[in-house]
Amino acid sequence: HGDESVGKSKFASHAPAPIFICAENGTNHLPIKRMPGVETWQDVLESLQELKDGAHNYKTVVLDPVNWMEPMLWEFICKRDGLKDIEEYKFFKGQKIVATAEWRKLTKTLDALIAARGMNVIMTAHPAIRKHKNPTGDDFDKYGVGIWEEGAAVLRQWADFVLFARKVQWTEKVGAGAFAKYKGKSSDEREMRTQLASAYDAKSRPQLPDPLPLDWAAFVAARKAATGQLDALKAEVSALLEKAPADVAAKARAHIMEDPNSAVRYEQIIQAFEEQSKK
Repeated sequence: HGDESVGKSKFASHAPAPIFICAENGTNHLPIKRMPGVETWQDVLESLQELKDGAHNYKTVVLDPVNWMEPMLWEFICKRDGLKDIEEYKFFKGQKIVATAEWRKLTKTLDALIAARGMNVIMTAHPAIRKHKNPTGDDFDKYGVGIWEEGAAVLRQWADFVLFARKVQWTEKVGAGAFAKYKGKSSDEREMRTQLASAYDAKSRPQLPDPLPLDWAAFVAARKAATGQLDALKAEVSALLEKAPADVAAKARAHIMEDPNSAVRYEQIIQAFEEQSKK
């Protein structure tokens, strides 16, 4: 996710053999293949079903962008439930509960596509600036995926990588003393952040270097290296657990299963064994 024209769709277009399911015409400048006639939420679902069951050589599907698909989803819900507007659900129930259930169904549809055809799935989104409720201090604003937060949470949790794309930015101090000001600066260089920060949502499983260039080849290289490191950690932990008492091994495995692709969890277990051996 990232601001318009930062290069999200261009990044996705360099994935292996991509086919785009486009909700708007922001990719018209790119020489890409598109699923035809996508105007409704049902069209999106039928396109995914066709990719799952039909004959083709595509290796990646790109949903571009999901925040333009959200109104399609609301229209689908209203037509199904006999409503004129999603707001007819009181207390934003339509956006928060009913639509969220449909986003979950979408992830299951994508899981079925991945299982059947081994395709990569990329979603793009414009960001939204939201107030983050901070239980340990003052609330603050941050960039998030630009759909209703409950739906955005479903997509964040489902995805292995949530990458925040932006131009490289910094501030420079102008003047001195009471008259000093800070001016924002940026370059034409694009980057993607891979780790969660107070300013934006991001994550990667396995953990990637942060930041990375907004470039598909750089992403693939970083992912390959991170996967190799993760495999090494898994092997080291497996060897430790074979020698550990049954109750200790069970607790360690339970800790891992909460996020089996988190290098941090394996490192925590290795550190715990190292500290125990020093006692």
